[in-house]
Amino acid sequence: DRFTITGGSPAVDFKLKDFREERVELDGNSYDRCTFTKCDLVFSGKSLPNLTNNAIAECRWKFEGSAELTIQFMRSLYHGVAAELIEATFRQIRQPSS
Repeated sequence: DRFTITGGSPAVDFKLKDFREERVELDGNSYDRCTFTKCDLVFSGKSLPNLTNNAIAECRWKFEGSAELTIQFMRSLYHGVAAELIEATFRQIRQPSS
């Protein structure tokens, strides 16, 4: 899968790096034309990463810290009093960026 996410100024800038079977902390870092194979890709919600033209194969996405709490909160809302709010959020996410 190849896609682009643009965050702020990167803490660490990785270019053309091959990550294999390791934990990769995404927050605040820049990854350009890297390959991730069988990695744990971890997003904690501290800051957006820059992800540009990377190849991702057989990786696990992990959400920790603030990102994990946000997902737990959304799950509670969905199964509680605000299912339509979460469905509307998913519809908005599915819309292409302008």
